[in-house]
Amino acid sequence: MSRDGWIAFDTNILVYAADKTSLCFESANLVVKMVMKGELKGVLAMQNIVEYLAVVTNKKAVKRPMAIMKAFDEAEKLIQGGFKIVYPNMATVGIFKKILKDTPQIRGQLVHDKFL
Repeated sequence: MSRDGWIAFDTNILVYAADKTSLCFESANLVVKMVMKGELKGVLAMQNIVEYLAVVTNKKAVKRPMAIMKAFDEAEKLIQGGFKIVYPNMATVGIFKKILKDTPQIRGQLVHDKFL
């Protein structure tokens, strides 16, 4: 998704970029570095940060889980390095309703993804 040149990042991109054993590491790491260098304008919801922390510290989800504070430090680098963090506000419900009306076929996890 892009609005005014901003690209909303899925949590999985952050997870892949943090996991050198991931098959997607190279491409995910490349786009994250592009945001960090100011070559792309990346947007994250605070929920992406929380999900990132939950996944990269979970031994069932990644081969080499991080300690929570190491993971938090890495997330903080993303925020300080160029990712813009967006938060819900009063207009969020109306915008989300419009998105759902425009895509009535979505179900399950896609509902969550559309919100982000």
